[in-house]
Amino acid sequence: MATGKFVRAWQENGRAYLSVRVVEADGSPVEYIGSVALDDLQGLTAAQQRAALVNAVKMERARNIGTAVDLPGFSSTIAL
Repeated sequence: MATGKFVRAWQENGRAYLSVRVVEADGSPVEYIGSVALDDLQGLTAAQQRAALVNAVKMERARNIGTAVDLPGFSSTIAL
């Protein structure tokens, strides 16, 4: 289980956002942003709202972490 550092929380366009920076196993820092609709947070306690936002970040991280695969045919340097 990874731990992260709070970066920022904000509200915009009917959603609440939470940004957390995690140092992954390879040592690289990655920032994950999770969001929850403000309507879904209505009626929740502050602790429940925080938990919902943290869960959204965890789900975003889980969605973005996968096993690396070898894709032949790519050079080590790609100009974008």
